[in-house]
Amino acid sequence: MVLMFSGIERPTTRALLVMVLIGCRSQSSGGGPPQQQTVGDLPAVATGCPDVAVGDTLVFSDVRSVEQTGDLSGFQFALIRGDTGWGGVSREAAGELGPPMPLVEVTIEAASRATAFVVPNGPDSSRFSGTMSCDSLFGWFKAYRSTPARWSVYRRVRS
Repeated sequence: MVLMFSGIERPTTRALLVMVLIGCRSQSSGGGPPQQQTVGDLPAVATGCPDVAVGDTLVFSDVRSVEQTGDLSGFQFALIRGDTGWGGVSREAAGELGPPMPLVEVTIEAASRATAFVVPNGPDSSRFSGTMSCDSLFGWFKAYRSTPARWSVYRRVRS
């Protein structure tokens, strides 16, 4: 559920509670703080997902097909873990899945799982700021300068 407030979408209390529960799920299984897993000299992943190593790609998407036309709509983000940090690409679906656009300023904080990135497109650059878990990417996404930021959830696509 989403409420509109002064032109900006805000998550309801129920949506916030779900996000908190998702975030706490991995910490509630042990008696203390989560143990840091490593691959080489890097943490396994900022989300604590043991199945992600250097060179792996995490794909998150909200792309859906319009029932009447079959056209695709939404966004897809591929976050790629390199030796020294993260990179990635974005693809917008507007009728069909568009070409990959590079992500810049990709940051994923290990402790908080705070995630941010920019899809550069001149003055119409897209921006995401939110949180990543093993199964989803959720937060505020501003697709274009002329549109308001909206609360978005992108599910992980596993191959």
